Amino acid sequence: MQKNANGSLFVAEKDGNIIAGSICVYDADRITYLYGFADRKYSNIGGHHFLKFKIFGRAREQGIAICDMMGAAPTGFPKHPLA
Repeated sequence: MQKNANGSLFVAEKDGNIIAGSICVYDADRITYLYGFADRKYSNIGGHHFLKFKIFGRAREQGIAICDMMGAAPTGFPKHPLA
């Protein structure tokens, strides 16, 4: 994460291959997770979960207090308002 920047592309790699990525924007006290992807070939190792863990850890180190995931419906609830 960079100071005085508006956003970043984060990637996780394994053996030289990009296995997950995320696009985030941020301001003084909030990071907003806009988009993420993961290569299904590596889904068994949880690359995207690890990447989010590292992103939010770095945000905390920079003094960012709010992590906005843009809302999502829980799995199995098709009538949820965020579905």
